[in-house]
Amino acid sequence: VKANKFDDALKTWGGFIAKYPKGKYTDKANTALKATNTAAAEWHVSEGEKSFATNKFGDALKKAEAAIGYSKTNATAIALKKKIMPRLVAAAGIFEIPTGNDAWGKPVRAGGDDATGFPLEIRHKVTGMHFIFAAAGTFKAEGGASHTISKPFYVGKYEVTRAQVADFDKAAGFLAKAIVKKQKESDEALRALGQPTVKVNAWNNPGYPQDDTHPAVRITWNDTQEYFKWMNKGYSQQLFKLPAEAQWEYATRAA
Repeated sequence: VKANKFDDALKTWGGFIAKYPKGKYTDKANTALKATNTAAAEWHVSEGEKSFATNKFGDALKKAEAAIGYSKTNATAIALKKKIMPRLVAAAGIFEIPTGNDAWGKPVRAGGDDATGFPLEIRHKVTGMHFIFAAAGTFKAEGGASHTISKPFYVGKYEVTRAQVADFDKAAGFLAKAIVKKQKESDEALRALGQPTVKVNAWNNPGYPQDDTHPAVRITWNDTQEYFKWMNKGYSQQLFKLPAEAQWEYATRAA
């Protein structure tokens, strides 16, 4: 059996039904159409399972998605896609699928999204950051305006910590240079006024007690862009960035 034979059959049955919507054999044609879709889905699932067994996850995903295209409610195809996606994510080497509790002692979200198969929670290997899956959808923003999020995305589970910013600064040195510049400007301004200089507040000296587990503060927009530039280094696409305003509001409303 070849996949293109399914498409030929579907085209034939579909054409017959379109031409004779109330014909003598239309009910039989509809039954045949459904049976062909089911058979096509099952064939693609079978082929997808073979690809999965040999670690050809990309090919397996194509087969699973094709199966769902033939039969959107095919439970086996949906289960196959949910099985493939975590392996694809892990195979990329950028993220891993966490289990048990996260570093904060909170249970990780196990399993995958029913519609896309994407893992509900992933962890960035370099920074240890956890990200939560947000499905596409619609929400009402403050003021009542309706917004549609057309594509799913991942959003950070927690705020970026001081420790994570310190790792970035140690590797890139951007914030250290910015603090030196800010300190120099402050010193010059205070001296011009005849006042004693003071240590400027910054992410590592916010003006109140913090430890490495606390959220990083006193971070500018320019700082975040350098941070994401560092996180995205070596990748062919921009994986990390600030969420759009609509994405942020959608996520905070428990997307």
